[in-house]
Amino acid sequence: MVKLQAQLDEGAFTSRMIITVHDELVFDVPQPELPPMARLVKKAMEATASLSVPLEVTVKTGKNWAEMQSFDTGVRGKT
Repeated sequence: MVKLQAQLDEGAFTSRMIITVHDELVFDVPQPELPPMARLVKKAMEATASLSVPLEVTVKTGKNWAEMQSFDTGVRGKT
């Protein structure tokens, strides 16, 4: 999360990480930033640790938790 926040600060994003809940990160993301933010978060979180099994990150979007739906980042395989 710390490295991801640094990447957000370095980039031209207005998106903000607003809360963590157990193993979830919640962001406030303007619609135009959604695709690049989703790719950034997926890549950063999957590269967090090198384990014998891959870390898999699922990106979902919605106005609230009840409306969440999967979002295809286009990122495949090991990052």
